[in-house]
Amino acid sequence: MKRPQDICNWRQNFFRRVCKNSFLGQCVYCNLRFCERHGVIGSNYLEVCNKSECLAKKADVEMHLQWKIRVRVANEEQVCAIESCNSFMEIQCNRCQLFFCKFHLKVADIMEFGTGNSQRISAVLCDHCFARRIIWD
Repeated sequence: MKRPQDICNWRQNFFRRVCKNSFLGQCVYCNLRFCERHGVIGSNYLEVCNKSECLAKKADVEMHLQWKIRVRVANEEQVCAIESCNSFMEIQCNRCQLFFCKFHLKVADIMEFGTGNSQRISAVLCDHCFARRIIWD
């Protein structure tokens, strides 16, 4: 008999039973243990379950990393990291750590996740990171 910690915890909905196949990985976003039917293990051991929220976060991270590579060039030239802006860079975004002019930054309340606890803090965010809050906060 399988121990509870060795099985997939996937549920299709609240009333369905757990999958109970042997687990393959544990989701980096929600901590759910999943089998090969209910998640994937990607490059660098990135384990993500098939929940729509977790798949959205994975896709967002991939797009965000591509965006950072593309716009980092502007910062190397001392220019705002927004692609259509040629203003001098002034302030660093608290999330992506890139620099922007004052017109492409906002102060927003975000969730900061620490060791075992989370708290709402005020942060300076670029337009790009501000738009991503829907998925992460």
